[in-house]
Amino acid sequence: MIRLRVMEEQDIQHICSWHNDYATTRMTTLSTFIPRTLDEELNWFRRKLADETCRYFMIEELDTGQTIGFISYSGLDYRNRKVLLSVVIGDCSYRGKGMAAQALQLMESFAENELNVRKITVQILAFNEPSLRLFSRQGYTIEGELKKEIYREGAYHDLVILSKFIEGSC
Repeated sequence: MIRLRVMEEQDIQHICSWHNDYATTRMTTLSTFIPRTLDEELNWFRRKLADETCRYFMIEELDTGQTIGFISYSGLDYRNRKVLLSVVIGDCSYRGKGMAAQALQLMESFAENELNVRKITVQILAFNEPSLRLFSRQGYTIEGELKKEIYREGAYHDLVILSKFIEGSC
């Protein structure tokens, strides 16, 4: 139902829109919510392009070509064969329809077969129950929690660390 493609400069309009939507950002971004301009997002994108340890992919629905979110990896560590992953379904009308699970499967396949990654880790806010269920269903297990790690909406919240060893890597 979806495909992944490399993020391009013209995609920044989507990223800016999703970043500035607090309902999306409160669940997905671990840094302080500060709305950003299109120019600020473009500067962010250009910095990410220069970082060889990360890559961003847009998630598109196959039937319509609609851009619905993105998935990324960061902190690619070739020596230890591990990476940190993040997925955002920015278009709320596509949430809960299995698109993130499909994107995750595609990214895991890419990580295993092209990057030779053996371990994928994710960081999820403890109150983000849909994401915790998604990663649990996909075989990720909790490795730990960072207590009162992220300040959001006037309180500190726990950050759950989950990981998965990719098949055939151990």
